[in-house]
Amino acid sequence: QTLHIYDASNGICLFSQPIDAKTNEIPTAQEILKNMQLKDAIVSFDALHTQKKTIEIITEQKGDYVGALKGNHEIFASEVADCFTEEHLKKIKEEGINHYKSLDKAHSQIETRCFYLSTSIGWFADKNVWKKLKGFVCYEKTVYNTITGKETKETRYYITSLNDVELCAEAIRGHWSVENQLHWHLDANFNEDDNTTTDKNAFNNLSMLNKLSLSLLKLAQPLMKKKNISIRLMRKCFGWDTEDHVAMILNTFDDETLCHAL
Repeated sequence: QTLHIYDASNGICLFSQPIDAKTNEIPTAQEILKNMQLKDAIVSFDALHTQKKTIEIITEQKGDYVGALKGNHEIFASEVADCFTEEHLKKIKEEGINHYKSLDKAHSQIETRCFYLSTSIGWFADKNVWKKLKGFVCYEKTVYNTITGKETKETRYYITSLNDVELCAEAIRGHWSVENQLHWHLDANFNEDDNTTTDKNAFNNLSMLNKLSLSLLKLAQPLMKKKNISIRLMRKCFGWDTEDHVAMILNTFDDETLCHAL
């Protein structure tokens, strides 16, 4: 397993750390976060990393956070879910300040996302145990299929140090870019799932090179003649005419930009 810390704003994988077989990714993430400057940054994470120590490290590094709540904190998640009653959601929606809604249409689907931020957390007995905790977020996602007429709905809950619902919404949606902008590309365009390399060091080195290549391809994407060109087709173009495409990158970007991407 490999732990990735991803910059969703710039589409860059900041850290790629193999997980030792004798441990898990929680302490690995905590050690990396201790050495990061997180001022003016929002750290988002799934429920596995919703840990008191992890959040303490983030706040000590002057960062903010949005973390998911699930079964690993069953009582906590249940309490937060219970606080978002229909009456409470209606009140937040009517006030408008802590409610945000977005609508997307694509692939015969209409996705409606509603975010509710509750900053009235005085009732939560452990609010001082979770550093800088300011509110809870209820995220409702409704997907309507225009062909089948089928509608699905899911609800998720988060804890946060933010008091701006739009920032929370941006962090929650941005969190999933690590899946569709990093993991998906590595699996679909670099065939990492089919990699049969058995040597751990060799596999990690190859994975690192794949991520370096992906960063350069994303940097070069706006320069390509064909608009909306896919990463897969770009790899083919670089393979067919390597020298000209590499020269295009080197002549367009300065050393600082290239180092940042890599």
